[in-house]
Amino acid sequence: MTEFQRTVFIAAQNLFARHGYEGTSISDIAAKAGVAKSTVLHHFPSKLRLYQRVMKHSIDQFSGILSTHERETVPDTQIEAAFVRLLRWMVAEPVHAKLLNRIFLDNPASASVAARRYWLPLMARLTEVFPADFPMAQEDLRLSVLFIINSIFQMAVSIELQVLLVGERINRDELCRRYEIIVAEFVRENFGGRVLTNH
Repeated sequence: MTEFQRTVFIAAQNLFARHGYEGTSISDIAAKAGVAKSTVLHHFPSKLRLYQRVMKHSIDQFSGILSTHERETVPDTQIEAAFVRLLRWMVAEPVHAKLLNRIFLDNPASASVAARRYWLPLMARLTEVFPADFPMAQEDLRLSVLFIINSIFQMAVSIELQVLLVGERINRDELCRRYEIIVAEFVRENFGGRVLTNH
């Protein structure tokens, strides 16, 4: 991706996260990126294609964070570390959580289509990081992963809200540490400190 394309992409990412697909136009994206509408369309043929690319990028980032292993991590806590890493990333990059939540906010009538197109592939990728012989039924594993992902979404949004409401009197890092404890406890209770596969 060229520097110009990256500028347009980031503008589109932020606008789609804030206003959704229907609430964002190519003209809006061009204005935010500081370029002509025709130039945007030259590099990105349509709003839908740009939206799909933005969503795929978020899904790739999301699943990549979960499956990236830290070498210093003790094997028994790899799952716990992966979800804590995901929380830290989402707090640092909340645009991705907003985008993935926007899928349902944009058009509740087409939520099932959005779930199939975006969330099912994401869930498949997230559960792939667990070993094939992981001692949990696939349906239970997917539900547990979905529950913790939704919880992390809410934690990230809550941290952002608390910082906005309380301002400088509250420490974002301290809030994140508090939520990390909750995530770690949930993972230990549900996954029992089992080990992730090495991808």
